[in-house]
Amino acid sequence: YLAMNYHLDAIWGHISRHANGLFFNSSVSEQSFLARYPDAEKTSRYSRLLSTKLHEYKTAGALFSRDHVLIMGNHFAHKASETTGNLFKAAFPHCQCVVIGQENGVSQNVRTYQAGTLNERQMESLYKRASIVVLPSYVEGFGFGLLHALAMGKVVVARDIPVTRDILSTYKDISGVFLYSDDGEFVQALRRAMMQSSS
Repeated sequence: YLAMNYHLDAIWGHISRHANGLFFNSSVSEQSFLARYPDAEKTSRYSRLLSTKLHEYKTAGALFSRDHVLIMGNHFAHKASETTGNLFKAAFPHCQCVVIGQENGVSQNVRTYQAGTLNERQMESLYKRASIVVLPSYVEGFGFGLLHALAMGKVVVARDIPVTRDILSTYKDISGVFLYSDDGEFVQALRRAMMQSSS
């Protein structure tokens, strides 16, 4: 749907035919690009995950009290933050949730902020005060949200997508990450995460 709305086929098709070289922030991004634009097979390419060293993402200061679940996303449908927020509201009506999504608002126990309207300090505060960080996106080139959450020692619930697996595979030992395949598994994964978060 992004290709239709933003003419990406024309833009990226031109790049695939005329670029001298292409850089990708993950092998998943490269594979996805080549599947859509096979002309790029003839172009020099370099693919590498961005840094997954947690100290490079860590922020200073104390972690605040854990007062909400943070669902990351933006206004695009493939980020799935709004639909995941609705699932949360139905399953956990007595728990507080913050959603980064399409618009600012409050609906029962869910507060939504429009993506891109919060400054760095405000976003950092939301991360620090979160008991759990949820990453529901269907597609990512690289998962900065995952790195920020791990760097702060947060329990994470994430959709099981290839780039998340790639990032997690760079660590010898990682705990507190609960993956789910589809929306039907989300509530169960979050319940398991809540048990770990409260211990």
